[in-house]
Amino acid sequence: MRFIAFIPIFLLLCLGSCQFYHNTTARFNAYFLAKERMKEVEQDLFGEIQDDYNNILYVFERIDSTTAASEKANLKYIIEKASLPIDRHETSKWVEPSYLVIGKARLYEADFRNAINTFKYVNTVSKNNDARHEALVWLLRSYTEAGQLLNVESLMAFIIKENRDGAKFNTENKTLFYLNSAHYYRIIRNFRRTAEYLELALPNVKNKKERARYHFIIAQIYQKEGNNEKAYENYQIAIQYYPNYDMTFNAQLNAVRVSSPNDPNAVKDMEKYFQKLLNDQKNTEFRDRIFYEMANFEIKKGKVRKGIEYLNASLQEPMASEQQKAYSYAKLGEVNYEYLRDFNQANNYYDSALRVLSKDAAEYKNIEKRAALLSEFATEFLKIERQDYWLAIAAMDEQGQIDFLEKEIQKEKLRIDEEIAREEERRKAQIRASGGSGIVANNPNAPKWYFTNLEAMQQGEDQFFREWGNRPLEDNWRRSNKADSQIDTEKNTDGQTATDLIAQETEDKRYDKVVSLEARLAQVPNEEEALKLRQDTLADALFALAKIYHYKLKEDGNARETAERFINDFPEHSARPEALLLLVRICKDFIGCQPDAYAQMLQKDYAESIYARMLNDTTANDAEGISKEVTSDILIERSYAESYKLYEIGNYQAAADTLAKLNRQHPNNIYSDKIYLLESMIIAKNGDLDTYINRLESFPQRFPQSEAIAYSVALLESAKRVKKGD
Repeated sequence: MRFIAFIPIFLLLCLGSCQFYHNTTARFNAYFLAKERMKEVEQDLFGEIQDDYNNILYVFERIDSTTAASEKANLKYIIEKASLPIDRHETSKWVEPSYLVIGKARLYEADFRNAINTFKYVNTVSKNNDARHEALVWLLRSYTEAGQLLNVESLMAFIIKENRDGAKFNTENKTLFYLNSAHYYRIIRNFRRTAEYLELALPNVKNKKERARYHFIIAQIYQKEGNNEKAYENYQIAIQYYPNYDMTFNAQLNAVRVSSPNDPNAVKDMEKYFQKLLNDQKNTEFRDRIFYEMANFEIKKGKVRKGIEYLNASLQEPMASEQQKAYSYAKLGEVNYEYLRDFNQANNYYDSALRVLSKDAAEYKNIEKRAALLSEFATEFLKIERQDYWLAIAAMDEQGQIDFLEKEIQKEKLRIDEEIAREEERRKAQIRASGGSGIVANNPNAPKWYFTNLEAMQQGEDQFFREWGNRPLEDNWRRSNKADSQIDTEKNTDGQTATDLIAQETEDKRYDKVVSLEARLAQVPNEEEALKLRQDTLADALFALAKIYHYKLKEDGNARETAERFINDFPEHSARPEALLLLVRICKDFIGCQPDAYAQMLQKDYAESIYARMLNDTTANDAEGISKEVTSDILIERSYAESYKLYEIGNYQAAADTLAKLNRQHPNNIYSDKIYLLESMIIAKNGDLDTYINRLESFPQRFPQSEAIAYSVALLESAKRVKKGD
């Protein structure tokens, strides 16, 4: 009986000790090993982020399968170890933390589906509010990285409500929520909200490196918004936390950039500072960026030409990065567009920028849009130049054509000679500067030793190719006959040395790209049919360019000049009445132009045309178009923009009504694809996910030429994941 009385006490002691055993073993064996390896993985993946400092930095490094590939073995190890407490110690309090570690490992693997399911599971089954909340925050990060943006917004609203009405988030989870929200808003380029959430997080961020990063991002956003005072303040705070050299350098540089250039003393200090940066050998790899910032500073002062010089210096730096080249090209495009109004040159620079600029860059869309506009301009402008050139030659007699084209050929050859001579002189100057040894004195502005100067090496390679052709790397490479080591000095039967022959060969090939006289003469439109084709091309290009100048570039001086040439040179062209109405519109706001004269011409010569009737049409005058089609397009665009604004503020019914009215009034318009897509997004907001998916699936076939196909595919993938519950 006494033995039986001890059984309950024994069982209680056993249960307590067993629980202690499970907790201790789970925590200090498998879970501990998984956590320690996770720290190593996070350091490898996110310890040194490769940042583009010309772009607003990301809060966290983006996660994808490429970045995770190098950590595949480690992540597998983490999942295996973290699974042991779940399998063997299911009663321990370290089961939920183990699930969270597994979820993070899945996320870092870019296995978004399993990561999402893991975090959902913890939120569903856990009775520990802190574990639930941590799972919700990591679920938010998973949705963000997976591109499930509709789910992100819904989850953020739920978390905010949970914190307000339910169990309060602890400080750690609340801070993590703020940072993940900032990360999401940075990805969708809502920079104002990014800064707001970072400022909420900062009071509880202890790591100095992280604090430096977040202050730097806030400073970049204030700089973008034009709040230079707040930008400067945050850059200085970032510097105080001693971040890595790259961030310190860029914070100092940007702090200078947001300083006022109006104080003469400040200007001198900044110029000295820039020179100090150039002279510092630690900044060798940043010289492209320094010249870029010097250019911005000069342009801000109004010294555009000096700014252009520095931009070119940035591009010519041997160690210039591709991304920095993109920003320098884009700035040159902006300068030529905004200041010099050289649209053709601006187009060339923007085109160069887009070739190397990351599509993730904040300015990519703006540059792409402007590049497309200027490409359209350049196309018509070059058409006019080409047709004028050949029509002018066609107006000459036969001998005049020959004389003119021969002179053109000689000019082109002369330019080639001058270019080769300049490069040769530059090469000799480099040799002289190095004292003939190839070693240059320690002067940051002097030519560098040849074999550490990538630019000089490339020029040398080009020069070698011009002089000797594409010869293999081997002994006696100069010799045309390797068997005879004296061939370089011996003469052939004509008394020429091998060197003379090579020089002659080079002389013959240097003009290979110069088009022959016969080929040029064949392009002259001497026949009536060819002449008419070039005249028609010229007429169409003139009219198109006049509209581009007026509607898109807002260059009414050039628009008037081009339109006047069109109506005078091509009085029979079918677009002449529209051109006259265009001139009426231009002249109303252009000093020295008489709109009444063009109005009278329109009413007299084209009284029955739609353009004559539009002279007194208030609706047409209020719109930014001339023809009926252009007017309609602008009205449609305005209605669509109004619908989208209603959608953005959550007034879905009003947005749907506006789109329905637009479709009734203008069926099959040029915005049909965008309207259809916006209608689909409204349907999704109203909860009909199946219809939304069906519409997205049919979008590419319905609108095969649409630029929004890629976007529709991304929306479709996200919608399917939502339906599956991922």
